[in-house]
Amino acid sequence: MPKVLIALSKEFNRKPRPGWTRANDVDVSKLTAKLLLLDDENRKLREENDRLKQNYNRLMPEICLNINDSEDLKLQFISDEDFLYLRNDFEMLSFSDVPLYLKGSVTQEEIDVYNNNLLCEEEVDKYVKGMANFLRIKNAEKIVSFVVTNNGKAKANGIYITLRFPPEIMLIETDDLDQQRIPQKPEMPENPIDKAKKVYDKKLNPLGSLINKSYAFLNNDHVMDGKKYEMLLSSKMPFTKGAWLNDDNSITIKMVSLMHTRCDTVVEEFSLIPKKTGNYQIEIEIICEEYAETQCYKIPVLVK
Repeated sequence: MPKVLIALSKEFNRKPRPGWTRANDVDVSKLTAKLLLLDDENRKLREENDRLKQNYNRLMPEICLNINDSEDLKLQFISDEDFLYLRNDFEMLSFSDVPLYLKGSVTQEEIDVYNNNLLCEEEVDKYVKGMANFLRIKNAEKIVSFVVTNNGKAKANGIYITLRFPPEIMLIETDDLDQQRIPQKPEMPENPIDKAKKVYDKKLNPLGSLINKSYAFLNNDHVMDGKKYEMLLSSKMPFTKGAWLNDDNSITIKMVSLMHTRCDTVVEEFSLIPKKTGNYQIEIEIICEEYAETQCYKIPVLVK
């Protein structure tokens, strides 16, 4: 033990260190004042940081999106039952279907021959399904415009807005409708009732058939074949590009910049084809150079 004390004493003299100083030699009041000063400086810096954050937020842009001049969307679902009428032209005939005034012009044998040459169920199903899909697309509700508004206090730059649609609503660019063909109706045997009616009408009014053909040619509402329909669609004026369809059933809108308190419209047509009824939501994601994080919210969609 004496050797330890002697060694420590020599070390104290050879290498004086703060640890060898007695506690009663420390100026506690000076240290306390320094700690209070540092705490006060820290408080002021926190307050300054909060103030800068508030000013920064007040000068941020605030991007809002409006679709078709409405806050939400309402779509009409067209079920398979709505297309059952397409099967009428493929139904079997009965002699009771012959009008009274044609009873002497149509025989049961002609009815039987017609029924025996009707299309098989698979061919009818294929045509009806294709025609139903075509009509769904043709008559689908459309997005025709996106109005982007900056309600904030600063200009927004490099704006990207993504609309993510639920899988229950299919998207298609309306410009792509020129790729949709009217399904060709399968060739059918000649309907003996229709044949007899034409002969009857021709005898009754020889000029009637000629007038009807001329009227059908001049009437703009007559049914067009696929080629004429394609020519009509291809004559559409192109829309201003600013929005496009993605592979994941979403739409992206891009704008270079938008001043505060101003709005701008992006015109682009998209067809919305609902697959079932229900209440759904479109997820909206907005990002610009001034945003540190993506701004997200949802727009309701009602399919009835």
